[in-house]
Amino acid sequence: MHRERTGQGQKVECSLLESGVAAMMNAATAYLVAGAVQGRWGSAHESLVPYQAFRARDGYLIIGAGNDRLWKAFCEVIGAPEWADDPRFDTNLKRVERREELVRLIEARLQARSRDQWIAAFAAAGLPTGPINAVDQVFRDPQVLHRGMVQEIEHPTAGRVKLVGIPVKFTATPGEIRLPPPLLGQHTEELLTGLLGLTASEIAALRTDGVI
Repeated sequence: MHRERTGQGQKVECSLLESGVAAMMNAATAYLVAGAVQGRWGSAHESLVPYQAFRARDGYLIIGAGNDRLWKAFCEVIGAPEWADDPRFDTNLKRVERREELVRLIEARLQARSRDQWIAAFAAAGLPTGPINAVDQVFRDPQVLHRGMVQEIEHPTAGRVKLVGIPVKFTATPGEIRLPPPLLGQHTEELLTGLLGLTASEIAALRTDGVI
């Protein structure tokens, strides 16, 4: 808007520190408004239950039943429809107060099926859900592979190696990994001559003295 109105550009600052502070939105607001200092919750949400990672029979998944409508759907999927109207759990506030008890009950139920079976069932019911992948599972994920996040390139000593792809995609100027990781000292002379303007004799003297 500023550029369109004034024809001028401007400097844009975005630091890791400020981005990290802004990402603490819930915890930051609780402190700034009420002076509350949140504790450690692991993967769980402080004020929504169930909203965290759970262990299924063969792995972990994340489930987010963040309101009473989703809670009822969750109860149906997990095979405990009576929980929806149970006076211990029929509001989010009660579920938060009885978090430990409810989490134990949920975890026991989740042992009946595999992670992917639960994910399919929850997703079909409209519940936010997804897998928690180990690194090997990440690089077998169809979407990760489809988006080119695994690249292969020839290395002069290691042969064919796999590298992490480029995460930002440009339509007009797509990036690519053109060169393998360099060998130790491979570009030393190139940098010393190109950036520092050293002569061949000066570089030879540095080698003789053990500097490079």
